[in-house]
Amino acid sequence: MMIEGFTALYIFMLAAFTGYEVISRVPVILHTPLMSGSNFVHGIVLVGAMVAMGQADTGLEKL
Repeated sequence: MMIEGFTALYIFMLAAFTGYEVISRVPVILHTPLMSGSNFVHGIVLVGAMVAMGQADTGLEKL
């Protein structure tokens, strides 16, 4: 159980660092379309999470 937590934390930190590096290299003129696409993706993720939460049966699954 502890290994999975460290693995998840490592993946999260790696994704955050990679995202920061990619975004910092985008020209200013492209930030608006990039943020628009990002908001779209986050909306889809949020809807998917809500659907998954609706399918959950136990408290652990809802967590």
